[in-house]
Amino acid sequence: PPSARRPPSSARRTSRAAHASAFAHFRAGPLPAFSARMSAPRQILPGQCYLLSRRCTQRQLLLQPCPEVNNAFVYCLAEAAARFGIVVLLTVAEANHHHTVFYDPDGRAPQFIEHFHRTLARCLNAFRGRYENFWNSSAVSYVRLLDLPTIIAKLVYAAINPVKDHLVARVHHWPGVHTLAALRTG
Repeated sequence: PPSARRPPSSARRTSRAAHASAFAHFRAGPLPAFSARMSAPRQILPGQCYLLSRRCTQRQLLLQPCPEVNNAFVYCLAEAAARFGIVVLLTVAEANHHHTVFYDPDGRAPQFIEHFHRTLARCLNAFRGRYENFWNSSAVSYVRLLDLPTIIAKLVYAAINPVKDHLVARVHHWPGVHTLAALRTG
């Protein structure tokens, strides 16, 4: 019957009033404290350098070096950087995570990161015949690098990461994506 599908008008008014009062604090007064589910907002400024790091889901070796994975990584990174005006200073893709140091002249880092990670995940999931999450569900780590010594320290950290993780004896032995040579030669 029609009366069973729809609550009486008095109930609809009550639910609207309850809804309005539940969200009244968003219209007036201070913002509520951030909950465990909501991350704090990031200040995005033009002309900043960042260190971006992200791990594959469950630490799986989804970025394991091979010509197809290396090519997809470089292509997706270059396409996203060109689309959003980002200057990539250095990137290293290990088997289960990557580190990328980049300069963001226009304050478009979030769009760049989202596009890069989305297109790379789609590409490599298709390559591997996967349909599940490619990236770890935790928040993306991108840290603003405030001064030249910090930028240099993070460039060195990213560049030597395969050696630090005892994967190779020398940086240039790493078979995965590694742009140190491009950084050194310009």
